[in-house]
Amino acid sequence: ALCPRYFARIHEHLAPWRSTGITRRSLDRLGSMRVAILRSDMYVSAYGDCPQSRRAFSLWGLLLMLERFGDRVPDVEFVLNCKDRPIVPRDGSEVPAPVLSYCSHRLSLDIPFPDYSFWGWPEVNIRPWEEESQEIFQGSQGVEWSNRQPFAFWKGNLRMGKLRTLLARCNSTKFGTLVLDQNWIDEANIGYENSNLCKQCNQRYNIYAEGAAWSASLKYKMACGSTLLYLDSEYDEFFTKGLLPNIHFLPISSKEDMCQSLKNAVEWGNSHAQQAQNIGRTGQDFIREQVNIDQVYNYMFHLLLEYSKLQKYTPKIPKGGQVFCKRAI
Repeated sequence: ALCPRYFARIHEHLAPWRSTGITRRSLDRLGSMRVAILRSDMYVSAYGDCPQSRRAFSLWGLLLMLERFGDRVPDVEFVLNCKDRPIVPRDGSEVPAPVLSYCSHRLSLDIPFPDYSFWGWPEVNIRPWEEESQEIFQGSQGVEWSNRQPFAFWKGNLRMGKLRTLLARCNSTKFGTLVLDQNWIDEANIGYENSNLCKQCNQRYNIYAEGAAWSASLKYKMACGSTLLYLDSEYDEFFTKGLLPNIHFLPISSKEDMCQSLKNAVEWGNSHAQQAQNIGRTGQDFIREQVNIDQVYNYMFHLLLEYSKLQKYTPKIPKGGQVFCKRAI
């Protein structure tokens, strides 16, 4: 199968090191952990805090990628950042630190890497993507687009980022939107009965709003097959640049006219049902075909392969590093 279009951006993300290569000196102590893969064994030195269970699930994903590709994975040593935001400024520094992060930003040089949620996010009751996506795909077939509620839906933590504060103002039938706050502590106490992702496909339109940085919710929303209303965002996941406006989603203003922009999109979609439905279906197909777990592993492998070609040092076990294997989990 052909690689997804967004794989081509791997070269763009690694471009800052194309002429100089990646030196050991540039592997400073930014990030949260240093990972080395040597002869198909993985070693980890953790020196920074990671929120929740991110470290374990990110490393689990790397282990499964390593299990899949075996000795095709080159010896490589890299730094992984498990915080929300990118940490390498695009400031003209001679040799920026090569850091793998969960998202990128136009003012940063972080190298985007699949986030922990692809392997599970127990704090919000989300299972591995391979399982969760199949259930959402199947659940979405239960309600035809035309039979879904004709408004735009968003549910999540409204206390994460200025964009969501603006979005909260749009919660009105006047704008054709339903915006619900999700308190995860309360939700955990009732067994997550109101947060089942495959039951959030009952509206024709799903709104994507980033939080403090990227939001892991994008793939789940697109898997629904509802038409995605994508609020202009500052942060990108590794696959986001493969999405095309008016093909995979409808772009929505993130400025003060956000509510009117949402209203216009809902009204357009309801009066151009076939076109709006096609956008939802095309977005769902993109997620199913180009962001399935096989492609996630392919992306990880190709990124590390290209990264390894730029190394000007011999990868070694990082200081304080311990071998990381399935038994360690």
